[in-house]
Amino acid sequence: MAITFDENKGFIAESVEDVRSAVQQVWVDAFKNPDLPELNTAAETPQGQLIDSQTASIMNKDNEFIFLANQLNPATATGIFQDALAQLYFLQRQPATATVVACTCTGLQGVVIPAGAVIQTTNGIQLTNIEAGTIPASGSLVLNFQATQTGPIAVGAGTATIIVTQIPGWDSVTNAAAGIVGRNEESQREFATRIQKSVAINSQGSVNAIYAALANLPGVVAVVVLENDTDEAVEIEGVNITAHSICISIYGGNNDNIAETIYNKKDMGCGTVGNTQVSYTNSRGTEFNYNILIPTPTPIGIKITINNTANLPSNIQALVQQAVLDNFNGVDGSTPVSMAQTLYATRFVPAILNTGVLSVASVEIELNESYVDVAEFNATQMPTLDINDIEVVISGSLL
Repeated sequence: MAITFDENKGFIAESVEDVRSAVQQVWVDAFKNPDLPELNTAAETPQGQLIDSQTASIMNKDNEFIFLANQLNPATATGIFQDALAQLYFLQRQPATATVVACTCTGLQGVVIPAGAVIQTTNGIQLTNIEAGTIPASGSLVLNFQATQTGPIAVGAGTATIIVTQIPGWDSVTNAAAGIVGRNEESQREFATRIQKSVAINSQGSVNAIYAALANLPGVVAVVVLENDTDEAVEIEGVNITAHSICISIYGGNNDNIAETIYNKKDMGCGTVGNTQVSYTNSRGTEFNYNILIPTPTPIGIKITINNTANLPSNIQALVQQAVLDNFNGVDGSTPVSMAQTLYATRFVPAILNTGVLSVASVEIELNESYVDVAEFNATQMPTLDINDIEVVISGSLL
C-alpha cells in the first residue's frame, strides 16, 4: 500500500484492487485463529465495509499526493500552482475582462457625462462609462462604455442605444461598431500553452519575444505576430507585409501599453504594418510610432443537428448551445478560436457529446450567409460567436 517512484514515469499509485487486497490481507492476518475459519471479508459484511472505507481513505491520500506531484509540472499544474510556475517567466494569468464599446453620445454643448453613467443595449446588456466626458460644440463625442459583467459578451453595432442614467441635455447614444468582446479568466490549458510560447519573454528582437511580451499585457485577448524577413513585400495571413517588417495583429489591450512593449522588444530598423498607429515617448522625449493591426470582429454561427434518441434532457438545446459557446471561447479548456486560425466544425463534436447527446448528425459553420465545414480566418479577422447564433436542431424520430 504505497506510492512508488519510477524515474521514467514519475509517481505511481497502486490500483484500488491492489490496495483493497492488501488491506483485506491485514484484516485476515489480524483475526487469524487456527480454531476458526478465515475472516469473511465480503463487501456486504461489517468487516468488509470497514475494509472498503479504509481502502477509500488510502486511495484519497494517494490521489492527493499524485495531484500535488502534478502541480510541479508546467503542463499539468492548475490554479495557484500554475500561477507560481508562470512567475518564473514573469507571466501572469489573464483575468476576466468586460466587453468595451465605443459609443457616440449626442446632446447639448457642455453637458458632462460622468464616469459610471449607465446605458443599455436593445437585448438588455448594461454598460457603464469608463471615463467622464463633456459634449463639445459639435454636439457629440465618443466615450468608451464597459459591460457590467465580465466575459465574452457580444455587443453588436447599433445596439447600445438606451440611456439608463438620465442626464439633462444628453439626448441619445449609439455605437457605430461592435464592441471589443471581453474574455473569461485564462483557462489552465490556455495559460499552459501561452507559458510554452512565452519562454522568449526575456529575450529581445525576435518574433517570439514580441509575442510573449504582448500576450502578457492586461486585457489582451489574442495576439499574432507575423514576420517578413525577405527583401520584398509578401502577403501572410491576408496581410501585405513590407520587406523586413512585422505585423502585430492584436485584439484587446491598451494602445499605450502595446506601444511601450513594442518599443522595448522590437529591434531598430524593423518596420511595422497595420491599420492603427500607436505611439510611445521614451525618457529622452523621443516619440516612436508603430503600426498595429486591430482585427475586425467577424461574427459566425454554428448549426448543430442531433439525432433524436431516448433520454435526451429536456433542455438539451440550451445545454448544447452553452457547451459549444464554452468550447469556442476556451472555457472548457480548449484553445479559444481567434484570428489567423482554421476552424473545423468537428471541433465542437466532443463538447456536444458531453451534454448527453448520443448521435450528432452534422455540425456546420455559418459564415457570410453560407454553411461550411471549415472556416479560414486570417490575421485581419477576429471570429466572434453569440449564443443566439448557435442553432440546435433535433432530427427525426427516436432511434
